[in-house]
Amino acid sequence: ISPEDRTAIEEELERTAYRQR
Repeated sequence: ISPEDRTAIEEELERTAYRQR
C-alpha cells in the first residue's frame, strides 16, 4: 500500500466512523 493509498483509506475510515457516530 502506497502512502497516498493509505491516506485515502484513513480518510474513508474517518468518514465511516463519523457517519456511524
